Amino acid sequence: MTSGVAPGEHVTSEALAGALPRQGLNPHHCPYQLYAEQLSGTAFTAPRAQNRRTWLYRARPCVATSTSFAPATRKFAPTEVLAHFSHDSATAIPNAMRWKPRTLEQTRTTQTFLTSLKTVCGSGSAETRSGFAIHTYAADTNMDSVTLCNADGEMLVVPQEGTLYVRTEMGRLAVPPGFCCVLPRGVRFSVDLSDELWPKAACASVAAAFLPQEHEGGGSDDDDNNNNNNNKATTTTAAKRHKPEANGQHKTPDNNPFIRGYILESFSGHFQLPDLGVLGANALAHPRDFEVPAAAFEGARVPGEHFLIQKFLGSFHVAKLPSSPFDVAAYHGNVYPYRYDLRSFCPMVNARYDHADPSVHTALTVPNLLDFVVFAPRWLVAEQTFRPPYFHRNVSSEYMGLIYGMYEAKQSGGFQPGGASLHVCMTPHGPDAEACKAELNRETTPHDTPQRLDGALAFMFESASIPRVTPWSVDAVERDVDYESCWRDIPVSFDGPETL
Repeated sequence: MTSGVAPGEHVTSEALAGALPRQGLNPHHCPYQLYAEQLSGTAFTAPRAQNRRTWLYRARPCVATSTSFAPATRKFAPTEVLAHFSHDSATAIPNAMRWKPRTLEQTRTTQTFLTSLKTVCGSGSAETRSGFAIHTYAADTNMDSVTLCNADGEMLVVPQEGTLYVRTEMGRLAVPPGFCCVLPRGVRFSVDLSDELWPKAACASVAAAFLPQEHEGGGSDDDDNNNNNNNKATTTTAAKRHKPEANGQHKTPDNNPFIRGYILESFSGHFQLPDLGVLGANALAHPRDFEVPAAAFEGARVPGEHFLIQKFLGSFHVAKLPSSPFDVAAYHGNVYPYRYDLRSFCPMVNARYDHADPSVHTALTVPNLLDFVVFAPRWLVAEQTFRPPYFHRNVSSEYMGLIYGMYEAKQSGGFQPGGASLHVCMTPHGPDAEACKAELNRETTPHDTPQRLDGALAFMFESASIPRVTPWSVDAVERDVDYESCWRDIPVSFDGPETL
């Protein structure tokens, strides 16, 4: 794992020493008789600062392993995924909406990361490369020899339950709850629930990543000695409370592994760090905390039954491969998967009075379309201020998820870890009645006592586009149809005249 690489920066990695050509990108003969293949993430003529591409040096070019695609059956693919949002395919609902955590469906015996995908809402279309989609997953089995290639967009994945063991063309990523990962458009990947398919050497440094990292400032000598290996972690109270079991997996009642989480798919552009403006050079998500997989390969000469699933304009197609597609011995470029520990986020909060806008919690952005906002552990220090998030109507639309704990603005118990809420353009929202009452009853002084928020981790997908909701999300058994009741008991104590 290579750390300290901001999204979009150039990376070089070799699984075999000398596998990268020493001169040129596409030499007549590559080292180890590898083939050179370019993966373009933008148009060839995109401005240099925005241009994305990676050169892969692999045992077989992808074209040599391709067979004709056929429509994928339910054995391989989900049935309720959308990549085009219109009046005919999805519904415009101005109500506040909320969902309880997903559980495993009873209609099929096992679910993979891929087959369990459900689209909640979205806007625009993959066909015009505009807009986005939000999905959830809830699975209990490996993808094994099935690989996904998403031609529709770039996916930001936020695990809430269980660790994702992600095999990609560029290497391997372990993504436990508390982390996120980004999987670029076109990068082939497979998601497993354990590391059984990983070489043991690749697993040696993974275990520590299951513990949340707290950055209190200063750091220890040990921390300074491990700047190039971000797997060292400090166990905190929250970490102990949410520490996964020994193999990194939570269990279902029948003792099987289980993964659950959220996905934000951008049909347009790439996730990148936001500009900091007047915040200066050091704030929010630091480049040093992003991690890129080291090159790794498998099965270059070993035949077997492998399947490639292509997500293309929201439909899924399957082709049989003669060997594993993860046969890249080296790569260099700026299209690659990466992961980020959400608890390393450095939030900026108001130091005197009022509540800051949620934009100061932005970790990643797709400019003019999407923001990924992280509500990491932080202090509330504003004096003589209503400290919970303020009551709000917003031109943007906000989808919010909870990884663990209780979100400070929702204290009635309805917003559960693994659940979600959606407030679209101009839909009123804010702290529920319980949070409001607790804050109004909080004893204040001219110099209010600071409060530390460290028992919860939440996030928000925010968009300038207005999403439509899918038939599945409207009819889902997890939908909390009485969500709006959480605001009904907000105290009304206005003591002015009835009319003026």
